[in-house]
Amino acid sequence: MNNFFYIIPFILQNLFFVFFLPIYKFFIRLEVRGRENLKNLKGPVILAPNHTSELDPTIIPLIFPVFSRLLPIYSVIYPIEKYSDPSFGWRRYIYKELFFEVLGGYPTFSGFKDYETSLENHINLLNKGRTVCIFPEGKCTTDGNLRPARGGLGFLVHETEATVIPLVINSLYGISFFDFLLRRRKVVMTILKPMTIDDIIFVEEPTVEDFRHGSQIVLDKIRESLKSQPLITYIDNDKELNLEKNSLFKSIFNIFFIPFLNSLPKNFKFLIRRTNEAAATVIDNATNHKALEVLYSKGDMFSLKKVGSQFFKYVWFNMNNSKAVRNRLKFVKRELKNHLENISDIDRDIEIISIASGSSRAIIETVKDGHYLKDAKLSITFLDKDENAIKYSKDLSVHINHLPIKLDWVHDSVGNFLRGLPAKKYDVVEIVGLLDYFNDDKVIETFKGIYSILEEGGIIITANVNHNKEEKFVSDIIDWKMIYRKVDELANLLVKAGFDSSKMRVFYEPLKIHGMIVAKK
Repeated sequence: MNNFFYIIPFILQNLFFVFFLPIYKFFIRLEVRGRENLKNLKGPVILAPNHTSELDPTIIPLIFPVFSRLLPIYSVIYPIEKYSDPSFGWRRYIYKELFFEVLGGYPTFSGFKDYETSLENHINLLNKGRTVCIFPEGKCTTDGNLRPARGGLGFLVHETEATVIPLVINSLYGISFFDFLLRRRKVVMTILKPMTIDDIIFVEEPTVEDFRHGSQIVLDKIRESLKSQPLITYIDNDKELNLEKNSLFKSIFNIFFIPFLNSLPKNFKFLIRRTNEAAATVIDNATNHKALEVLYSKGDMFSLKKVGSQFFKYVWFNMNNSKAVRNRLKFVKRELKNHLENISDIDRDIEIISIASGSSRAIIETVKDGHYLKDAKLSITFLDKDENAIKYSKDLSVHINHLPIKLDWVHDSVGNFLRGLPAKKYDVVEIVGLLDYFNDDKVIETFKGIYSILEEGGIIITANVNHNKEEKFVSDIIDWKMIYRKVDELANLLVKAGFDSSKMRVFYEPLKIHGMIVAKK
């Protein structure tokens, strides 16, 4: 190894400590735990963190003090040509070979299907007593959950007998520039106890599966640590979804307008009904699918010709709660699409159930544009106790009748359905909106039932309305009464029902009115 590629990474990673540590301490309130596990540590060392973000490599060197003998850290990275992929956006113009080399990044050699060839650089580094960082998952998380382990870590341990330090990053996933700037996120990096080859590889002549199993042992240590740490909640500002937010003018306007609405007497509902047909429909059908359908359309399903009616339609359907409902719909569709894409190659019907399905709009619109499903076979169950909702859902499903999808409607309550112990196991359970009306005990009971009908690796997509400034107006004037919860409170109910907190992604839509959770069994 050229001395240049030792000295430069060593200098830059020490500068990381001087430059990034105070920035991260302030903006993401970075806390490093477990430094006692680095005492008397000698090379070669393999750092094995979970991969939450492209920012992970900027915080990992901060576990070591300045001028540590274990610096620089050499990272296992993709083959250089992969970084020219358009998916990296503007970063592909920066992610060049020299950029990675001066920071300590050494690529794998792809296409050989042979660990020894692919990881040749990193074996040489470890044999010289250096420190190498490899993510056991192989790739960055796409959903906030840990991926299955790959075999690279296990192979490096077997070849070099290096000491492994599992690192728990909790979590840079989904962090936005504004989260960073406004100090919305606290990130904790935990250094776990060192592991040796005897803890990871158990046979003299390991196979590829043995290497994967060894990597998974390390990843399971990380998972166990994540379970004991506070859940990370964040505001998801996914730019691809065209989410609704407030302009500066609207935010200032709301400072005065929302308190005015909250001060109105309860009988003012009568006057709001008279402003236009769309508002009347929402008020008359609060809590059911008809009201939600009007909110989804911003009231445009009604032809309002009077100027006054159009004005009030704009006012009512651009309130924060109206926008947040539409944001929630977009997130449900995103999560459905992402998971179906991930499991589209399984050799059986993909089973989906929507509980308290209402209009079923999220699922129907998601599968309607199903090019990403390839040859996957879908079987979808819509469960609702409202006959009118089922009829509406059936009418809406004409948009997917041409697709090879099995559709089934069940007229029943969620309690009766789950107590009946359905014969099927489901890959996706979507229950969004119903829990806004259940007390904690009933939510836990429902989650327990859902856990029992989920396939291993299956997901639940769920949500709850959060306390917000328009809450009094919605509850007292519109008479749409709900049980408000913070999203971490909903997550705790999932945990009490048996779900693993380390397999959850917990976030708010941009207006922080609806908290959402995607949890994997």
